[in-house]
Amino acid sequence: MNNVFPLLEVKGNHWDLGLAIGHRFKKEIQERIKSRKENIPNYNQYLKKVDAYYKITQKYLPQIIQELEGMAEASKTPINDLFFHNCREIYNFFINSEENDHCTTVVSQKNNFTLIGHNEDWILEGIDDLYILKANLGEYSIIGLANNTLLPGDVAMTNSHGLVQCINELNSKSTIGIPKNFVARAVLDCQDINEAINLVKSLPLASGFNHVLVQKNKIVDIEMAASQISINEIKEKTFVHTNHFLSPKLKNNESFHSKCSEIRFNKAHKLLKNGQQDIKNIFSLLSDTSDGVHSICRDETIASLVFAPQNNEVWICRGRPDRGKYHKYTF
Repeated sequence: MNNVFPLLEVKGNHWDLGLAIGHRFKKEIQERIKSRKENIPNYNQYLKKVDAYYKITQKYLPQIIQELEGMAEASKTPINDLFFHNCREIYNFFINSEENDHCTTVVSQKNNFTLIGHNEDWILEGIDDLYILKANLGEYSIIGLANNTLLPGDVAMTNSHGLVQCINELNSKSTIGIPKNFVARAVLDCQDINEAINLVKSLPLASGFNHVLVQKNKIVDIEMAASQISINEIKEKTFVHTNHFLSPKLKNNESFHSKCSEIRFNKAHKLLKNGQQDIKNIFSLLSDTSDGVHSICRDETIASLVFAPQNNEVWICRGRPDRGKYHKYTF
């Protein structure tokens, strides 16, 4: 197939998964760390901050640390450098800018059939960082889109328990705690949404993503801002999240959100309400360009996914869906 993301298939435990990612993407990981060292001012001063985050993450999520250590060993990369890369709370290139404004997630339910759509928006060259991961980790497996220099989990994935997770960036202040990339990865190990909720409530968070979690007919939206969490079980048949806080109690923690986030949110709501809510309609919604540079589908859209959990399917398009083609993967 032309213009599809590379596929990595793995079988084993957390360590084996980390090794496989590190082996497959050794060059990319080494080049990314080299670039960070060259482009982050006072890199070594930031690197000294890793220890505090590392210790607390090791305490609560040792299996995820093991996965990252496998990546570091196989890619011949110092673990502190790779942890720093996975800890946006220490240093983030894209704070408070339109470049940090990305991703649209939609959920539609009809006749007990659920569809979850996600557009991954990022800098254009980021398209070459993405790959499809299918990992059999013993009692469960995961499949979806991942970043080749980061822990899996910060894009959109599902596990064999039928739990789908889509991640949207939120902007808030951070503190020392478990980085959000590690939290997103850990959620994929959960058997159900309740386990995922209990997990995030038990962790000392450094900051947080928005996690849209879907399993069977249940939709839960989790917004995080350091030590504060908002958990909202969605009762409606449709749901949308972009890149701003929806929870009134967390809005005061927001450091930035863009006009684009609001426009995409409103348009996706409108299209969901007016559409037929089948898979073709979700493809069409994710391909909408009617708002120009603020559209759901725009130049920064580097991937698009639609999950149909009841059919054990995920449809993935490399690049803008209005110009590309969705390909079906089964799990």
